[in-house]
Amino acid sequence: MEENIERIDLEGLTRKARRGDPEAQCALGHYYVDNGEYRNALTWYKRSAKHGNAVAQTGAAHAYRFLNKPKKAEKWYRLAIESHEPGAKYHLGMMYIESGSVEAGADLMESALQDNDPLAMQYYGDLLYEEGNVEEAKSFYLKAANLGVKDARNKLDQLEGNAETSRGFASGGNSGTNDRMVPERSKPDQPELSLEHYKLAAASGHAEAQYQLGIHYELEEKDLEQAIHWYEEAAKQEHVQAIFRLGGIYAAHQMRTQAYELIHEAADRGYAKAQYRLGDMLSKDGYPEEALPWFELAAKQGMAAAQFSIGALLEEEAPEEAVKWYKLAAKQGDTDAQYNLAFLLSEQGDHEGAFSWYGQAARQGDAMAQHNYAIMLQQQGRIEEAIEMYKAAARQELEVSQQFLQKNGMAW
Repeated sequence: MEENIERIDLEGLTRKARRGDPEAQCALGHYYVDNGEYRNALTWYKRSAKHGNAVAQTGAAHAYRFLNKPKKAEKWYRLAIESHEPGAKYHLGMMYIESGSVEAGADLMESALQDNDPLAMQYYGDLLYEEGNVEEAKSFYLKAANLGVKDARNKLDQLEGNAETSRGFASGGNSGTNDRMVPERSKPDQPELSLEHYKLAAASGHAEAQYQLGIHYELEEKDLEQAIHWYEEAAKQEHVQAIFRLGGIYAAHQMRTQAYELIHEAADRGYAKAQYRLGDMLSKDGYPEEALPWFELAAKQGMAAAQFSIGALLEEEAPEEAVKWYKLAAKQGDTDAQYNLAFLLSEQGDHEGAFSWYGQAARQGDAMAQHNYAIMLQQQGRIEEAIEMYKAAARQELEVSQQFLQKNGMAW
């Protein structure tokens, strides 16, 4: 999470997020987490995650954890793990341990350690210190510190300086292992790994490091030449996400043949994001019948965006089937699906269902859903609630709500 998030123009960031910028959506999620508004954070993390943002998947898991919804947190951590997001295994393992599922948590920690996760390294350092194995603990703290974990560096400095510490040292002064195992609640602990660490690992042929280096050059330094180089190196080792990202770069530069080939290859390997992207490309290029099977493959893996897309393709000719797919996406919190589902149900005469789904989308901040929900509240005689919804939509610059309020002499 960026340290300068509070200095960001919130209005500008929100405007970019509403226009569909996944990085802005994720950043807005971070902002709301920092301010303890976890439900608002979830709205934006989920929208960003629909674009394949693994950081947003982890963010959503953290937010659900803060809301004390472990099952939903587990689901999002699992999605982040599938996306190879650094730290996801550690956080899920820690959650299991806190809940008493020590064996399952230990397995994840061991796997995270094998992935050279710096948080897992610090965790093992803490355990070894608790057991009195100071020298071994120092070794793990050193590894974690070299990968950017400041707390590990502080602990190592204390040990190297022969500081007098109690058995609660590893928890930063708290006594007992349970306190030590609880992650800081003010904001998720996601240290940045050293760029040099990735470069060394990538140069030695580590496919995941090559992929992460490609991500760095593509998204952080905007150096497409270097990004393509490292994606290609990882793709040679059949790293499916690298193949997919490479296809995405070619698609963005209108190199359609290469893009289709690479995204198709990733889709054939079962990668849900590639299956969805291939369906989306085919649909936009005028081949909806060919797009549908790819959307279905991604949808069966639980991808809400694919479920929504199937609903959109079927809405005109098979509205009953569209309702089924919209409902699957809507239940995952997809606001576009919730809105479309409500609209379809209203058309079919199911006003109770429409009211429910408009309400859910409205509470997630969808301006048009807020307006339609306000109309239905007004029809039920719930005037004060309706006015609040009109105002919420008007504050999002929805002109039709603003006109209604102006006509009735109300500010927003």
